[in-house]
Amino acid sequence: MKRHQLTLLLIAAAGLCLLMALKSPTVEMSTSETYKGNSPCGNYIKPILGIASGADCERVSWQLVLYTNEEKQPAGFKLTGVYGMQQQGGPGFIGGGKAFSVEGNWQLTKGSKANPEAGVYQLVTKSRGHVLSFVKMNDDIIHLLYTDGSLMVGNGGWSYTLNRVKQ
Repeated sequence: MKRHQLTLLLIAAAGLCLLMALKSPTVEMSTSETYKGNSPCGNYIKPILGIASGADCERVSWQLVLYTNEEKQPAGFKLTGVYGMQQQGGPGFIGGGKAFSVEGNWQLTKGSKANPEAGVYQLVTKSRGHVLSFVKMNDDIIHLLYTDGSLMVGNGGWSYTLNRVKQ
């Protein structure tokens, strides 16, 4: 009899725990900002993105996700995309292009060559230790910087500007 009561008590306790877990509000552990864009495939960015120096590369399609923790502090980044030769008369890449993925940590610093007070996202890759810096032009636009803090200049087809994707 006591064993039966103990079993019922354990089942009731487990059910109560499950019910409480289902009713608890979900707490988001991290948030993110996503930026997308297309750029030329310049020699400066090839080693950072892991693109071979001799690779056929005309354009890079970027997606940058900046993660923050619950205190809104930097909590890593993931940069993914595709590179290759532009498909003539179409939006894609010849042969579909080649994918890349880079992860690491980021911090918000200050200072570009043109504006010492500008907000700059500084990304450090985990695997290669390369640094990428983007100046925050406004809440929706970031632009890639050279190591001296000057804006990278694109070409007639693409710039080094990424636009924030509203979620």
